[in-house]
Amino acid sequence: MAYRITLSPAQQQELRALLRKERSVKIHRRLKCIEYKNKGALHRDIASVTGVSIAPNCQILLAWR
Repeated sequence: MAYRITLSPAQQQELRALLRKERSVKIHRRLKCIEYKNKGALHRDIASVTGVSIAPNCQILLAWR
């Protein structure tokens, strides 16, 4: 299932402001994911940039087949 995020210019500015002031690494990563998804990035690209590994999950799913 794919999701599309479309932010208005005002929402984009608010997101950038939140990214600048956020100190928690976990929340900052989540905000970056929203920013990348808004720009049309693929899930794999977002995972590689944010340091999330999706390969083990794929192997687990293949093992259940």
